[in-house]
Amino acid sequence: MKRRLCRGGPLVARVARTIEENAMLGRGDRVVAAVSGGADSVALLMILTDLAPFWDWEIVVAHLNHSLRPEAEREEAFVRDLAASLGYPWEVRRVATAEHARRERIGLEAAGRELRRLFLEETARKVGARRIALGHHRGDRAETVLMHILKGTGVSGLAAMAPVHGDLYIRPLLDCTRDEILAYLDTRGIAYVTDPSNASRVFLRNRIRHDLLPLLREGFNPRVEESLARLAAVAGREDDYLAAVASSVLAEASLPAEPPVVRLSLTVLRGCHGAVLHRVLREVLRRFTPRGQGVLFRHVEAAAALVGAAKPCGTLKMPFGVTVEIRGEVVVIGPSSLAPDEGRGEADYAYPLTIPGEVQVPQAALKVRLTLEEREGGEEAEADAAGRFMDLDALVPPLVVRNRRPGDRFRPLGAGGSKKLHDFFIDLKVPRGERSVLPLIADRGGIVWVGGLRIDERVRLTAATRRVVRAEIV
Repeated sequence: MKRRLCRGGPLVARVARTIEENAMLGRGDRVVAAVSGGADSVALLMILTDLAPFWDWEIVVAHLNHSLRPEAEREEAFVRDLAASLGYPWEVRRVATAEHARRERIGLEAAGRELRRLFLEETARKVGARRIALGHHRGDRAETVLMHILKGTGVSGLAAMAPVHGDLYIRPLLDCTRDEILAYLDTRGIAYVTDPSNASRVFLRNRIRHDLLPLLREGFNPRVEESLARLAAVAGREDDYLAAVASSVLAEASLPAEPPVVRLSLTVLRGCHGAVLHRVLREVLRRFTPRGQGVLFRHVEAAAALVGAAKPCGTLKMPFGVTVEIRGEVVVIGPSSLAPDEGRGEADYAYPLTIPGEVQVPQAALKVRLTLEEREGGEEAEADAAGRFMDLDALVPPLVVRNRRPGDRFRPLGAGGSKKLHDFFIDLKVPRGERSVLPLIADRGGIVWVGGLRIDERVRLTAATRRVVRAEIV
């Protein structure tokens, strides 16, 4: 370590420790260095160059020109010249990022990330490299954690930017700050290019970097980046553990099925912790989505509520034409065209619903809408014969809009006890043909709203009600 310290200073020594402690690289490894030409990636390349003689590493430089900015040509030329000056082989590719985004119907940033990943992994295979080194530092990690928090996240989102990702990607600079990287480059007299888009506050990451993090540093915690990086590291360990447990449960719960349909044991799923259940369902649902994305928290919550209901039954319609259905002691997940049983009678439906929110019910050719209203304290509760208003605090989310199921019961507003939904329909002379499609709203406790006809006594308005949910058919 002393020899390394003499060659590159304390920053290089710290990077060496990061590499050793995380087993990022071994002696004689070939590594692809992803170099954009900016300060971080240039520092990465130069620090790897400082350390390479001590581990006999072979370095290959990779640069992707996204063809998005006028400066892209200059950056490409800079990286070529830098690699040549160091005597390293390089791989450079130009891609039409905007065209890829249009073709795949994704955003420019997502398209850029996807093309970069494909290029780097193809380069690693081509040159026989075991690792791909990225120039992310502690500030990048802190920014990512904050981005995920602001958008809403769980443990997986807090576990941002692991030092080693999968079997391929490494981040040797993750214990370094941006200021330390700039000081290293300045001391060594190393040139780099500046991306003007990094100053634009159009992007959320830049607003976090230039506005939010300085505010947190100055007003709350001068070492906030270090604290957020520590949070990410702790969350990463816990995320790894939960992922391993969920993988084991998924293997135990999986039943024989014809792909792409997935069949899971309801008994196994109901016997696991809620955190594990959510992970199992999320993992399965992601199998049916483009790029494993598009499954939101509310979708997993609704599926978990279906599995965890007192009397599990029914069907959920998910994004991308996926159905989650309970059939006896089996949870069936798959494309809607394949998942339903042949020969079933009326088609069940179920859709997640938020407050406020709106959901289309094509089976009934209508929409169900929930809105939230504030109420002054002390008001007398009105009799809601029309079945429109519910006490928000009496509801137990998640909510789902569905049609009737065998054995459904609820306690109509003002009734002395529960009543079979079938009998309720008969009493109100609901036409037989409408009963199977009439939308109901249910929460974890059961049915709370019956198609604009009646609410359940449990969610009635009282003098203590402060927040009112209005349910409407539109």
